[in-house]
Amino acid sequence: MTTLAAVHLPPLLTLPVAALVVVWALWYWTRLGRSDTPRSRRWVRRASILVVLAGMPALVRGTSFVDPRIAPRAYAEAWTVAIAALFLLVVVAVLDAGNSVRMHVRARATLMREELLRPQRRASSGSSPAGEDES
Repeated sequence: MTTLAAVHLPPLLTLPVAALVVVWALWYWTRLGRSDTPRSRRWVRRASILVVLAGMPALVRGTSFVDPRIAPRAYAEAWTVAIAALFLLVVVAVLDAGNSVRMHVRARATLMREELLRPQRRASSGSSPAGEDES
């Protein structure tokens, strides 16, 4: 197959890959809707999916449909949008990492609080810790 212009990759390669990415993103979107996914994690990961879906057409256009020698402005626009989407994806990934750290700190604090309260509960109920003899 010959292309009309000198592009980086043929559409026969980029379009199926883009379609697979879109299908994966939509599948992941629905998977994030499960009840066991924390709400904050659902929000930030769905935001990253939206960024991927928004940047995909520009990426495909820049790699397969716009020749920089024939349409330099369109080429620059396509790659500007693709790089902006990549930048936004990194920002959302940092937000996701921060959210994961926040969730971990909360869960750890809850576990520590429960561990600190456990001996007090045993003492007030009169039971001995597991594995100790009362002889």
